[in-house]
Amino acid sequence: AISPRLLQSCTASMLRRFAPTASRYYSIMSTDKITATQAFVNKVNEEYAKMHFEFEKQFWGTKMALKSTDETPYYSPEESTRKAAYEGLRSIGPFVVENGFVEIIKLRNKLAHELNFVDYYDMTVTNAEGFGKDKLFEILDGLEEGTRPLMQEARKELSKRHGEDALEPWNMSFKMAGSVIKQMDPYFPFGKAVENYARSYAAMKIDYKGATMNLDLLDRKNKYSNGFCHWPVPSWVKPDGAWVPS
Repeated sequence: AISPRLLQSCTASMLRRFAPTASRYYSIMSTDKITATQAFVNKVNEEYAKMHFEFEKQFWGTKMALKSTDETPYYSPEESTRKAAYEGLRSIGPFVVENGFVEIIKLRNKLAHELNFVDYYDMTVTNAEGFGKDKLFEILDGLEEGTRPLMQEARKELSKRHGEDALEPWNMSFKMAGSVIKQMDPYFPFGKAVENYARSYAAMKIDYKGATMNLDLLDRKNKYSNGFCHWPVPSWVKPDGAWVPS
């Protein structure tokens, strides 16, 4: 597992680029203050996102070790390894707060206040969803309250099956992972994945109209585990009526 000191060192180098610059821009809020601050915040966010992405790549194995099984490249049967990974990741938050990121948050919120939002998060949610963070939290609170009994029962069952240590944060995902692939393979063998995929969508009358698809189905290092689908080039119709597939 990656040591907390190494995680902190990489995070510090990322934050040092922004905190001093952010403080100099608090004086912007005068003439053209909103436009100027918005441009600067956008630049900070863009640069921070790039560095965060590079940072994440370095410690991907540390994150994945917390929920890996023997079917993934990051399998960690030793509890001490998972605990070290968890503690290393947990050390990032407090270190970030103490080394400059709060100044970036203040700048973001200053912009949001000028635009009559509660804070930057409220502005982001409103722009993305069409409603503010109060409505979002209302929805999420309802989901949490509605599923709380199921979660409590699941924790009891996990503890009963694997012992109290299974409820430790570095053990829960690992203990719940199981081997879904082995259980499903007799019914859905990977060798027929593409065929079954095509048959399923054909049965739903979905027509790709000549589209080209790239299916990335195999696990590998640095690959994000959450599935998604996107079309880099959308389909369109030429002025003469000819169909151009995606």
